Amino acid sequence: MAAECAEMKSEMKKIKTENAELVENYNSERVLRKKYYNMIEDMKGKIRVYCRARPISGSEKERGNYSVIMSPDEYTVQVQTKRGVKEFAFDQVFTPDTRGQQEHVFEDVKMLIQSAVDG
Repeated sequence: MAAECAEMKSEMKKIKTENAELVENYNSERVLRKKYYNMIEDMKGKIRVYCRARPISGSEKERGNYSVIMSPDEYTVQVQTKRGVKEFAFDQVFTPDTRGQQEHVFEDVKMLIQSAVDG
């Protein structure tokens, strides 16, 4: 009986590890699929929707305000509300922790800006 229990625990641990790997693979493939989809849509000239969340200012922090947004990936924003978490999807999300914030935003949209200027 103890041997069966130990075997079941071992099997359960193996399944949990496999499940974690599958979830990780799924999320990375989802992000990759969205990236390729956006590239195709860019080629077709689709309107793009971006989200940029600014950092909390010093005065806001002094008043006790805090950020209510999370970004689980570069295409999704989750907003904590009194009624629960609301999720929104965008073509690209720029959060306060995005490295080089403004430069990163410009790098991502400069081809779209150039396309608009060119007509």
